[in-house]
Amino acid sequence: MKKNSTAIVTTTVIVCVMFLFFTIMIIFIQNHLDVSSEVVETEKKDLVLQLDDTEEEVSTEQEIFDLGVIYTSDKIDLSKEDNSLHDVEYESSYSNTLELLPSVFYMHQPVDKKQVDTSNFMESYCGLEQSCIRFGMGDGQEDKISVPSEIYLYNVEYENSNSYELKAEIEGANAYIKSLGWSTPDSSKVKLSKTSGGETIVSRASDYTGTVIISLVVSYDRGNGITATEQLEVYVHVLDMTDKNTQLYDKNGNQLYLDKDGTEIAHLSDYANRDVFYGAMKVNGWQVIDGKTYYFNENSWAVRGEQIIGGTKYEFDEEGVLIAGEEVKGIDVSLYQKEIDWKKVATSGIDFAIIRCGFRGSASGCMVEDSFFRRNIEGAMAEGIDVGVYFFTQAINEKEAIEEANMVLALCKEYKLDYPMFIDTEKGPNGRANGLDKETRTRVIKAFCERITEAGHQAGVYASTSWYRNQLNAKELESYSIWVAQYNVECTYEGKADYWQYTSKGQIAGIDGYVDMDIILRP
Repeated sequence: MKKNSTAIVTTTVIVCVMFLFFTIMIIFIQNHLDVSSEVVETEKKDLVLQLDDTEEEVSTEQEIFDLGVIYTSDKIDLSKEDNSLHDVEYESSYSNTLELLPSVFYMHQPVDKKQVDTSNFMESYCGLEQSCIRFGMGDGQEDKISVPSEIYLYNVEYENSNSYELKAEIEGANAYIKSLGWSTPDSSKVKLSKTSGGETIVSRASDYTGTVIISLVVSYDRGNGITATEQLEVYVHVLDMTDKNTQLYDKNGNQLYLDKDGTEIAHLSDYANRDVFYGAMKVNGWQVIDGKTYYFNENSWAVRGEQIIGGTKYEFDEEGVLIAGEEVKGIDVSLYQKEIDWKKVATSGIDFAIIRCGFRGSASGCMVEDSFFRRNIEGAMAEGIDVGVYFFTQAINEKEAIEEANMVLALCKEYKLDYPMFIDTEKGPNGRANGLDKETRTRVIKAFCERITEAGHQAGVYASTSWYRNQLNAKELESYSIWVAQYNVECTYEGKADYWQYTSKGQIAGIDGYVDMDIILRP
């Protein structure tokens, strides 16, 4: 009986210990699962898209896997990563028959001092007093030679104002006069047309204002073989114009102003101390007047007929109004155009813009958003310009191509696009995708386009004509929009072509430097 009691106690203890052990194990496992769940949840929250320093949570792990991390182009070494080239055949690109002028609207244009009309300027003159020398030969006849004591010139360009013909007046017989000589102490201020004889033209030699004394040296015969020499002095006063009533005009008859807004009228008194005035009103470049678009040349004339302006063809009617023809004109831009004035772009006849949204790094393969993408697409849309986007690829397989497509979709989800999402396939210096064979590269391009199409958007491919011919199976891509780069006066690509980039040296108002120009070949 005692043994039985001992066995019962032992069994009870073992059961209790085992129960306690299992209870502890259950609690431990539950806590571990809770902690793991929290870690997983935290890790999910940390997996976000880094788009322009904003964070947006991704809904599924598959989307995270396909997209990866996006950098911005202002945080990478562009010289190593963004080295796309336009590997385009240059044939005979459009010439700039008209210079692209800045759009200046109703502004008085600068007029150089030399272009001022001086015909109504005050003329030079002499004073009333005379300086004279009297001499005679003892025969009761007194001879006299005289010159004005003072003459007045003006510090202007007009000949009748800045010069005076000075003559020595001789009374009696001049047979006694042996020589007359003129001299000036400083020819940099006042110059003489002749230094001998009875007359000379005195004129100002610079912008000098002040007084200079010139001399007339007279040698004459006093009789008995005696020669006398005497000197007359003439005070030459070079003055500024002081007339504050007479207005200035240019040589074409346009009234002149002291400011480009035309609020201060220029007078004669302003001439001497100014080098530039403001004259005729000028209208330059692209202008929209009463809802109609014009282009004014350097003479402020509205051009007419067919014109090539900054490398782009335009058509104007007989009144100079831009004709909105069937040819739809566009540009493609990236961070390299820097700040763009989209309002000016819109007035220059541009209908659409294909904007780079990003690229894959040529060296590292990192995913990069173009740092000017958002301001470009929003600026273009704000001015009514239709938009599409392009992405420069360096994908080496289909998985990376899908990743690039997902990035484009993520960047553009806030915007309504009117044109396709293009993949830009071309050669880059030391590009990681340069060595792909034709078949692999074609599969990569198709993978990108199929992902764009599946998402409900229009997909497109950009390449040069030689790239389509030699680096792609172009026929397999003709279900997508085809954008051809060929710098020529016409597109001669034999395959399908929907869009044509015809020059990289276009010039458009609102963009500093060159920009790629495009037209639609078929809707």
